[in-house]
Amino acid sequence: MTRIAIMSSWNAACGVSTHAELIGDALLRKGFDLTVFAPRQYVDDSTYLINTSDEHYVKRVYDFQRYGDRYIDPNVLQSAYLDSKWILDTDFDLLLIEKPTSMPLPKLIKILPKIKKKAKVIGIIHEGLPILNPFFEKIDWDALIIFDERYRKFLPSSWESKIYTVPFPCYPLDSSYEARKYSTDSEATRILSYNRVHDLQLVLRGIEIAQREIGTIEYTLLLGSIDAYEQVKKYKNKYHFLDVKVDRPSKSTLRNIQCESDVILFNTRRPTHIALSSSVHFCLSTLTPILCNNVSYFDMFSGEVIKYGDCDDLSEKLVNLMRYGANKVLHKAEEYCKRYSADKISEQILDIAFNKLNIDESTVQYHS
Repeated sequence: MTRIAIMSSWNAACGVSTHAELIGDALLRKGFDLTVFAPRQYVDDSTYLINTSDEHYVKRVYDFQRYGDRYIDPNVLQSAYLDSKWILDTDFDLLLIEKPTSMPLPKLIKILPKIKKKAKVIGIIHEGLPILNPFFEKIDWDALIIFDERYRKFLPSSWESKIYTVPFPCYPLDSSYEARKYSTDSEATRILSYNRVHDLQLVLRGIEIAQREIGTIEYTLLLGSIDAYEQVKKYKNKYHFLDVKVDRPSKSTLRNIQCESDVILFNTRRPTHIALSSSVHFCLSTLTPILCNNVSYFDMFSGEVIKYGDCDDLSEKLVNLMRYGANKVLHKAEEYCKRYSADKISEQILDIAFNKLNIDESTVQYHS
């Protein structure tokens, strides 16, 4: 039996996991039989798993080094665990490796010749900085995928013929989203932020100003760690509209929470690397208006989200949104989601596999 395999972060609160899950779910919808090789732990940062059980096709077989692109010490890179036997004993026709430098490359390189006897190998580049990892350029890739042209400069020019541009996917539109805009007894404007808010005082001040114009606001800040909760709960004493919660909801639960909200609000630090917002790609298809601070995480959006600057600008944008709606913004968001749906993006990846790398599609196993 041949399969498509993905080696990636999975069921975790990070952009690599979001991308892999969107593509993996799309492959399952197309009928492919899927195996996922996922991390057993995240060894060098605070990435956490969400509250959900792994799917039956997920095997946790290695250690994930988030900053593997920056490490140069072989001792550090070789310290990451890899259960080679699981990978070698699994039959697959195509292997997608998400963020290659976060994999245990020294160990993966040793088994790569055996992998390539049975499968084509495609790397999906999330790395947004010059790659220092000395093992990265030793990999014999069949193809590499970048999300846009900004990432190309970090790859060796000798790989140019192997590089393909495939945009970051969106969670599919759901025709029943209106039915999932759950009615509540509250007449308040419900704003949601999840994970960390970089400048929380700016956000709270902006909401406080807006509340004078549009009435009661309920602002839910959903955090994934106790430490983050402890740092911000003090603000509840001054800003009574703030409700801070600790949870790591599953994808479906988070989507429901997003659909219950009137506004989704992001405030992210200014990145020092090439970046994009996986969170917006995940929630845009709820067609809930999204407010984002004006940093480069959101540069790829032009009218699909509402961008703000300081707290006065945030307040003004929020007031206008509640008074006049966001039909134009939501129309553009819907068109963006159609254009970059995970189903369409997965087709682009399959086109590379079947038409550029000449994988025999007739050998690929589909599930019934």
